Amino acid sequence: MPRIESIAAITHPSLPGVRIFPLDGTPQAGTQQEVLVDVAADASIALHAHDCDAIMFIVSGSAMVQSENPALDGRRVSVGDIVHFEANMAHGFASVGEVFRFISRNKGIVDPRSERWDIRF
Repeated sequence: MPRIESIAAITHPSLPGVRIFPLDGTPQAGTQQEVLVDVAADASIALHAHDCDAIMFIVSGSAMVQSENPALDGRRVSVGDIVHFEANMAHGFASVGEVFRFISRNKGIVDPRSERWDIRF
């Protein structure tokens, strides 16, 4: 049946300017999930790590990668790029002058309760 639905954004107090939109129901820490991450122009996702691997599919804008892996650190990514981060490897993004969006496929980073997120700054 044709319809239009809205997805409520999830935020985290340590991620100003970042909104998360769950693409597959209500996300729970520790469970497979896909989320759309919206990073405001000139905002950033500070260097952090997770207990699980994550794959980011860049869908809008561009950003500079921050990573403890020298092969990734400082690289600019944009639409069509796919970024793979291993579990426990510190990483982040800094948007470059425009809204930056990516889809994150992971094994349970986001939870509606920020204290349950799998994220270490």
